[in-house]
Amino acid sequence: MFVNLDDTERAQILERLKPYETGPYPQQLVEEETEKMSFQLVESKSGIKGDTIQLNASMYEQEGHQSNKAISERFALSHGMALSVKIGIWESQLDTVAEPLLALAKDLSSGVVRVNQNDVLVKCGELHTLRQTINLDCQLTSPDYYWDRPDLELLYKESLRHFETNRRLAMINKKIDYCEEMMHLLDGVLSHRHSAKLEWIIIILIVFEVVFGCIHLADRQQWISFPISFSPADSKKLTESRD
Repeated sequence: MFVNLDDTERAQILERLKPYETGPYPQQLVEEETEKMSFQLVESKSGIKGDTIQLNASMYEQEGHQSNKAISERFALSHGMALSVKIGIWESQLDTVAEPLLALAKDLSSGVVRVNQNDVLVKCGELHTLRQTINLDCQLTSPDYYWDRPDLELLYKESLRHFETNRRLAMINKKIDYCEEMMHLLDGVLSHRHSAKLEWIIIILIVFEVVFGCIHLADRQQWISFPISFSPADSKKLTESRD
């Protein structure tokens, strides 16, 4: 978060940080999810009113804007703003993952499935990865820093309420739940079709085995029932030929 910096100064700082970034987001997404708020110094306590961050003027006059308390207050207020930006990125990522599911839902209503089990497995992996990132891996969603700082925790929670972060996080998790239910449904349909296909293959093999068995049995019966007889003359000829 940048405080009291114009766009040029902000761009210069970001340019210096580029060599150290890992896994950067697309520039268009960064520009779309940027949050900006104005701030002012007031005689009342620090907080958020409307779309403006209010900072206690007396504290800044007595301790200065570089004091630990002043920096901590700005950090607590900006924490919620940073989380709001992060949630915006997660919402965009979820839209990208979930968009193909709209077409799949329409296909299901027509009794058509245009994906295979590998596609379903990949999509489930994407959804689980996103859920893990949101609920386990992201430090922005953790309030641990404020456990022994109740005054800063009030500012942090006020910032969360202003950006409706809890409601948006709950909504993202509900959407992921719906997408996972869709994937489980598709996996069940594909598994059933695969099982049915295997059953038909087994039935066809059994039919072939029965048919070949019947043919073999018929040939054997025909060979056994073939009439074989010798007349006395044939027996005499056979004896003479041996002599």
